[in-house]
Amino acid sequence: LSGEGVVIGLWDPGLVVPSHADFEGRVTMGDTLTPEDITPHATHVAGILTGSGGRSESQGGTPLQWRGVAPAVRVVSYDTAEEPEEHEEAIRDHGIVISQNSWGVRVDKFFANCHLLGDYSYGAPEYDAIVNGTMFGGRVSIVFSAGNAREPVAGPCAPTPYATMLAPGTAKNVVTVGAINSN
Repeated sequence: LSGEGVVIGLWDPGLVVPSHADFEGRVTMGDTLTPEDITPHATHVAGILTGSGGRSESQGGTPLQWRGVAPAVRVVSYDTAEEPEEHEEAIRDHGIVISQNSWGVRVDKFFANCHLLGDYSYGAPEYDAIVNGTMFGGRVSIVFSAGNAREPVAGPCAPTPYATMLAPGTAKNVVTVGAINSN
């Protein structure tokens, strides 16, 4: 599967480099672009999703070694300043069918908001409504990153058996993706 004909919205604290050679003109800016808005993280995430792998060999790899999972997907890049409201425009004007989100609410003892771990807040209800089509009129699959904030044993907030997810990845209709350290 190449993702041909699929349009995804990518929300990140910064914007994708639209001129990157591995995207071959498949990135549209959903937000106004300024040089300080472009971030390596957003570009990296877009590469995982839709990089052609065309630069793999010139960067020391084998041909197409670092190709994305769907190298023909079109991406509409947004920052997170107007989340989740921008989904309306993305669905209506760009026809997105998947929303990718590599961000979450920062939870830390310093901010005195440890109670938010596992909480159904900060947009979670709105994302559920977007997924089922009752908000903005189009059903969209939404994927969230589980985040990198938790320490393995005793992180910034004392872990509990269940309250470990950051909002809005706590929404019940989204797919929240994480990883574990097996050791």
